[in-house]
Amino acid sequence: MDIGWQQKDGVWVAQPEGRLDITQSENLEMALREQIEAEPRSLVINLGAVSYMSSSGIGALLSVYRVITARKLRMALCEVSPPVMKLLDVVELGQIFQIFPREADAVRSLAG
Repeated sequence: MDIGWQQKDGVWVAQPEGRLDITQSENLEMALREQIEAEPRSLVINLGAVSYMSSSGIGALLSVYRVITARKLRMALCEVSPPVMKLLDVVELGQIFQIFPREADAVRSLAG
């Protein structure tokens, strides 16, 4: 899984691409954890280029969320693709994660 990284207004923005299934979720989780541990900042995950997410992908997001909140930082999701949003709605992750339609809105919320 390819992950693009940017830093915007003091917030990390991760942009994974492809399928977030059992074969890739561990890679994503490790990459996100390493980045946060190396340079702690709040995190926006742009899921616009993720075409599919399985339960292992949800587990990876929740694991990173625990690391983020333990450091007193914040995490948000944005630009979630329709198939992934359907899964997030089914498991009611909108109650845990802030989900924004646009990356700029997510960054603004976490930077402010």
